Amino acid sequence: MPGETRSTLVLDGVLLKDAGTYTVVVGNAGGFVTSQPAGLTVIQDSTPPNLTIADATRTVSTNIYTLSGVASDGGRGDNGVASVTVNGVRANNDVAVGAATANWSQSISLKPGPNPITIVAQDNRGNQTQPLTMILNYQPLPTAPPIISHIPDQVAALGAPSKIINFSMRDTTATVADLIVETSSSNTRLVPNGNIVYREIDGQTLLIIDPTPGETGAAEITITVRNQNGLTANDMFHFTIEPRPPLQILKSGNNILLSWPISSLSYIIEESQDLQEWTTLLATPTSLGDQNSVRRPASSTNKYYRLRLP
Repeated sequence: MPGETRSTLVLDGVLLKDAGTYTVVVGNAGGFVTSQPAGLTVIQDSTPPNLTIADATRTVSTNIYTLSGVASDGGRGDNGVASVTVNGVRANNDVAVGAATANWSQSISLKPGPNPITIVAQDNRGNQTQPLTMILNYQPLPTAPPIISHIPDQVAALGAPSKIINFSMRDTTATVADLIVETSSSNTRLVPNGNIVYREIDGQTLLIIDPTPGETGAAEITITVRNQNGLTANDMFHFTIEPRPPLQILKSGNNILLSWPISSLSYIIEESQDLQEWTTLLATPTSLGDQNSVRRPASSTNKYYRLRLP
């Protein structure tokens, strides 16, 4: 070994070719002497590199996505990192010497839907990691606003239970569960904003409105549906709480005259004998001045009547 005249032999970066038998020859004016042979066996480090992904995001909304991570020697710290490939393409900053770390990154062009990704790191000895696989799901952001069905104006009687309103909405890319629903009331005395609740139950989209007890009047209810791209659709309807109209009952000969204000034409008349079971009277009301009226034959048994808003 030319130039090796020191008392100690140092081999840097030992390779397989360095394996073999070594002897030392020492000489002076009187001659030369050769040492006993010493054998050197080189054991190859076959440990693959360490490989990690910094970002574990699996669903993205852009067609160009940058993956990044860290690669380092997985063995004695002398093999370094020779390369990191993403789907067979060399990543940026994918080389490290010895025990250093490679902070690699790679931008990937994605197609809509699932995109399989395979990442492999290799050291300078040719040791490779097991392929690290993942799926990047590309969901493009919608370019059109969502669609919401129109909700007709709603009327409820004072003291009526919660109003449950069925409506529909859809989007070109997002599911109903991904849409954001916001509501507001123009008359928070009658309907506080917090008393308008959106629910998705058994595949139905519902608005549940609880007016303030004892309050009557009208409010404009606005519903806004927002998709992942911030595009919105709006609908507005009137919500009215009517005071219960008075029902006047008069006996006229062999008949009973039932009358109530003509402004409450949407109410129906119901009849009962026990206040438990009620039957709708199918008679068409007659307008008399500012009153609606229905005549019923008088009965020897007790009869009860009420107005109800369907």
